[in-house]
Amino acid sequence: MSTTMYNNETLLSKSAAAALLGIGKTNLAKLIGSGKIKYIELDRRIKIPYQEIKRFLSDNLAASTQKTNNEHLAKSRKIVSENEFDTRNMLKRLLMEN
Repeated sequence: MSTTMYNNETLLSKSAAAALLGIGKTNLAKLIGSGKIKYIELDRRIKIPYQEIKRFLSDNLAASTQKTNNEHLAKSRKIVSENEFDTRNMLKRLLMEN
């Protein structure tokens, strides 16, 4: 995993950030392009702050979980399977919504 320290902050390469999210670089580029993940340029290279990955997952997991819970409650209160909370599936659903 390629990381850099800058102003006491851990910065990830696009490959490292994508691996951490469990997605490919193409999907990461879509998230960056849509403004859902913020980045910085350092020496003409895109770096993603580790805290930004944590923020993105936290924000979207909470939103996805709430949306999923509401959908399932509306559909005869079925129990949500653990697979629906898988990060990869959550990110795929987010990308497909756009």
